[in-house]
Amino acid sequence: MKKILSAFLFLLSFTFYSHAQTYVVKGSVQDTAGVPLPGTLLKIMSEFDSLATSTDVNGAFVFNNVKANQFTLSAAFLGFKTFLKQYKQGNENSLIIPVIKLKTSSNTLNEVVITAVTAVKIAEDTVTYNAASFPVREGDAVEEILKKLPGVKVDRDGNVTNQGNPITKIRVNGKDFFGTDVATAIKNLPADIIKNLQFIDDYGDQANLTGIKTGEPEKILNINIQEDKKRGYFARASGGIGNADRYNTSLRANTFKGERQISFDGAVSNSNMRGGGGDGITNTNSAGLNYRNEWSKKLSGDGGYNFNRRDNNTIGTTYTQNFLPDFTRLENAATNNTNENYSHNFWGNMEYKKDTLNFLKISPRFSYNLNEADNLGFSTISQTDIITKRDNQTGSNSSSANMGADLFYNHKFSKRGRNISLRGNLNYSKGENFRDVLNNYVITEAGIDSVRLQNQLTDNNNRTLQTWANFSYMEPLGKKTFVEFNYNWSRSNTTTIRDTRDVNNGQQTLNPNLSNNYEYQFTTNRIGLNYRFIDDKYNYTLGLNAQPALLEGQNISKDISTENKTFNFIPSARFVYKFSRQKSFNINYYGRNNQPGFLQLQPLTDNSNLQNTVTGNPDLKPEFIRSMNMGYNQSDWK
Repeated sequence: MKKILSAFLFLLSFTFYSHAQTYVVKGSVQDTAGVPLPGTLLKIMSEFDSLATSTDVNGAFVFNNVKANQFTLSAAFLGFKTFLKQYKQGNENSLIIPVIKLKTSSNTLNEVVITAVTAVKIAEDTVTYNAASFPVREGDAVEEILKKLPGVKVDRDGNVTNQGNPITKIRVNGKDFFGTDVATAIKNLPADIIKNLQFIDDYGDQANLTGIKTGEPEKILNINIQEDKKRGYFARASGGIGNADRYNTSLRANTFKGERQISFDGAVSNSNMRGGGGDGITNTNSAGLNYRNEWSKKLSGDGGYNFNRRDNNTIGTTYTQNFLPDFTRLENAATNNTNENYSHNFWGNMEYKKDTLNFLKISPRFSYNLNEADNLGFSTISQTDIITKRDNQTGSNSSSANMGADLFYNHKFSKRGRNISLRGNLNYSKGENFRDVLNNYVITEAGIDSVRLQNQLTDNNNRTLQTWANFSYMEPLGKKTFVEFNYNWSRSNTTTIRDTRDVNNGQQTLNPNLSNNYEYQFTTNRIGLNYRFIDDKYNYTLGLNAQPALLEGQNISKDISTENKTFNFIPSARFVYKFSRQKSFNINYYGRNNQPGFLQLQPLTDNSNLQNTVTGNPDLKPEFIRSMNMGYNQSDWK
């Protein structure tokens, strides 16, 4: 009984603490002559919490979310006596501390030079934030720093955007961290070991080595760790339970030893937190392991494995009313959907630097995904003299596997600016999908019912083999000008077999109109020339590519062949102007081809929803996209 009572009191006090009022505490620090002391270390200590921050270039400081209304405040600066005083907050939400005057200590030097910390630095494609300028609570993860950075947003599922652009990859000290799993990466690293955070427009390995930047960049986040924090280990476990049998547990651990790092992240939850957002109730089991090391100055590598299992059940009801010129349309719909998904993902990078002139990188990857879903739905649509009722049941299970590797080699010649690069890729994927669709329509018009019953079984099997290679040569024309010649070849071959059977009175009959054996190839050859000029104040790149493309398709079941040939000139341009170290402007223009997908090309009709049938077009041409973006960066270091 005593144990139960103690547990109840603990939970009661924890609940009270988690809902307690928070306060804002702010003020400034000066010396006895009234000169601000930037970089002064301040700490708040109470029975509930401890916080730390530092003053800005004007000597001002602010603490947000102070939980205790009574606390001890300390202020320390090299060469001055430490300030220590207790404070008590009243009923107001904020407390302004009178100016803190620090007295010089007896052994201070006659002259002290104070250097302010720069919070934000802007380079051509990189914005760097000093982590110390955005203080968070002790024990917080990197995610809490990101939420304080201007122009950065973190949603409930851990997706990060910078100036509206999604962050697709996290790196630690320049190396990939948990692959493309951004949510896991920002939850795993503690904030107090971070030196700075860099948001980078990454144009790829070749651009990083040669400086020729064309095409669409990938927005990534690189996190640099403090030098004195590269040795040691830390771990954090958390757990919670709630009503309706909800629970949430997690374990995160890291170990550092110089350049060697091992990180683990695991979670078991059904409370729709990170990785389990969205509608309905989601059970989530996940685990991730990340490893990186530098075995020598020449050889380094990183890699990892992620596992994720998500079970979701969503029940929904919608009511829609449309007011049209001649009648009103009403629709009531109810759904009950369950989905179970398993995924495994392996990835890695191996880098070899034989010397300062040669660089080799190999990046293998493998993923496997298994999904099972059952969807039940009922809808009623009413309009003038017509009522349509639909019952639908859809069951599906699918599996997919993807494996491949990227290769990149770069050689720098002894002549400055002369460079040759080779890139290659091989990727194989396969997928299998089975779908059982049952639709029951009852259409009532003028008091007469007509019934349409549909039950179809569909098997889809597809295989895709994709290869591409790229060759690039760069030659300096002068101290500030360079020219690059490049050639790119790519080819993909896709085979899909679709088998559709109609079910009537328990008997299965092949539907030849909706079944097909289809194969298509997409081949491109691209030849390009880029010119680059580099100056202290500005730089620009102008490029032109010629790309013929061939799309061939063979409808084996119906003995029909299709062929589409296209030719595109793909211009590219990039211009960067630096007004100052704090202001810059850039503009990018580029184009690219996209091949049509299998379902877009197959001359088959998908009538799994009789109210929305879709038919493919074998004569569909490849898509060509032209894009342009502009950006202006300005930072106020004060």
